[in-house]
Amino acid sequence: MTAAGKAECPLPMYANAALIRPNYESGQYNSGGPLPHSMDVCHVAAPSLDLLSPDIYFNEFALWAGRYARRDNPLFIPEAQGGTAGAANALFAFRKLSAIGLSPFGVDDQGNAPLDLVGITNPGEHTDSSAIRDVYAQLSRLARMILEEQKAGSTASALIEGEAQRSARLDMGEFTAKITRAGSSAGAGARNAVMFLPTGPNEFLVTGSGDAQITFSTVKPGLPIVGIESIDEEFFENGTRTPGRRLNGDESSQGQALRLYAGDLSLGKIYRVRLYRYR
Repeated sequence: MTAAGKAECPLPMYANAALIRPNYESGQYNSGGPLPHSMDVCHVAAPSLDLLSPDIYFNEFALWAGRYARRDNPLFIPEAQGGTAGAANALFAFRKLSAIGLSPFGVDDQGNAPLDLVGITNPGEHTDSSAIRDVYAQLSRLARMILEEQKAGSTASALIEGEAQRSARLDMGEFTAKITRAGSSAGAGARNAVMFLPTGPNEFLVTGSGDAQITFSTVKPGLPIVGIESIDEEFFENGTRTPGRRLNGDESSQGQALRLYAGDLSLGKIYRVRLYRYR
């Protein structure tokens, strides 16, 4: 059927899968779709399909999305939860997994938590449509830089999901970033994502979804301690970035930490961070 359709109009074609629920056995789930364990069979049996795609409504977004982000299968997610959880997932998918698309389901249904999200521990994370609006606005502003980083194979993004994950670690050249929940997210099992875009040898643009704190270290040869030389706020106005405040003192924990806030996305705020090493 796909081959016949492409003969009439050669558009990219995909098939999506309803994923396996936890602890379900054969016969208890829709087994005809391109599930992770049958992707190789689908690629051989249906070569006219350009993409095999997951519908992801489970907490373990990084796990499921990672199974579909393969060299022979660009990641496209046609259905996923929205809200603040979906906003964090989108930052992670586009930057870490080089996704080509992610479509939150039911973004017009604000205030009504989906009733069938197995394993979801924070339903409120899925009902705020403004979070999706704000993160997609930020992604569109940064799209050119993100695409360039995808071409280079750079994957500087981290996701914290679930109550068991207390922090995330991200290696970026000679620096290592440690991300922890902060503020209203601290200890709540909230979903957080952070994305880095390099703009120089020791400089990054940083944006995120949720309240988080970021500290920096290094395991590379040379001076052993990493400090923050400067943190500058930048805002997007009329398609261009305009400078805001330079954060010093307590705002940068005396040059030791970068603090992200859940409201940054709605303000179009991004941080330009410069790092240095010392003894």
